[in-house]
Amino acid sequence: MRPYLKAFLFFAMLFAASHVVRLIVTPGVAPVADNEQPTLKFLSAFVLKSLENIGLYGTVIVLLFGVGWLLSNFLPPARR
Repeated sequence: MRPYLKAFLFFAMLFAASHVVRLIVTPGVAPVADNEQPTLKFLSAFVLKSLENIGLYGTVIVLLFGVGWLLSNFLPPARR
């Protein structure tokens, strides 16, 4: 269970850190491509939002694997 916990903490910290940095560095900037020449704030908001999404989805995937592992431990072994 320790690798699951490490992966969960990694992705959760990645999500939290990128979310806080995005809110501090680029407040009010939506990472939507509507200009021909993207500004530095737009590019940084886009990168930070991408990291935030990677952290969020990674956390969900690790939680799903962890729950599956826990359920497999509680179910009886299959008969043959």
